[in-house]
Amino acid sequence: MSRPGIHRLFTPVDLIGIGGIVLIAVVAHFGGFEPVRRARAENAMQQESLTALNEAKGANAAALRDVKARLDELGRFEGRSVRLEHASKLNQRMAAIPELADRCAIRVREVVPKAAQPAKRFVRVPITIAGEGPAARISVFLSQLHLEFPDMEVVSFSIAGRADSPTEAAFFTFDLLWYTSAGPDASTAAAAGSKPSRP
Repeated sequence: MSRPGIHRLFTPVDLIGIGGIVLIAVVAHFGGFEPVRRARAENAMQQESLTALNEAKGANAAALRDVKARLDELGRFEGRSVRLEHASKLNQRMAAIPELADRCAIRVREVVPKAAQPAKRFVRVPITIAGEGPAARISVFLSQLHLEFPDMEVVSFSIAGRADSPTEAAFFTFDLLWYTSAGPDASTAAAAGSKPSRP
C-alpha cells in the first residue's frame, strides 16, 4: 500500500484555512495588539508629562510662598507705625539688649552682629545673642524684646537646660534680625560697628 505524496497532505481547502489563520494573526497584530501597545506607550508618556507638571507646580507653589513671605515682611513695617533707626546706632542697640536682659533677670554673655543685608526699603542687620538664665525668665525676655524693639525679629533660637526648673539656668542662643532704615551709608555704618560685644 503506497503512502500518499506530500502534495496530498494539504488540500486546497487546508491551504485556504492556513492562509486565513495567517491573515487573522496579521490583522490581530496590527489591528489589535499594536494599537494596545501604542496606547500603553502614549499613556506612559502622558504620565511622565503629568509628573513633570506636578513637580513644576510644586516648585511654583514654593516660589509663591517665598514671595508672600517677603511681602508680609515688607507689610510688617509699612502697616505699623514702626520708626526704623539708622544702622549707625548699632552699638547703642547692642548695649540695649543686655540691659533688657538684666531687667528680665537673665544674662546675655555675647552679642555678635553680622554683615548687613541691604534691601530696597530697609537694611537687615543679623545679630546673634547668647546667654543664660531660668527658662521662664528667658520667655519673659523674648516677650519684652518684642515689645521694646518691634524692629527686631527672632528668626531662630535654641535653649539647652531644664525648662521645668524655675531656678536652674538654661543656656540660650537667639538669631535676630534688626531692621534699620535704608540709606546710602547704612550698610557701611552697620559694618563699622559690627564688633562682638561681651557684657
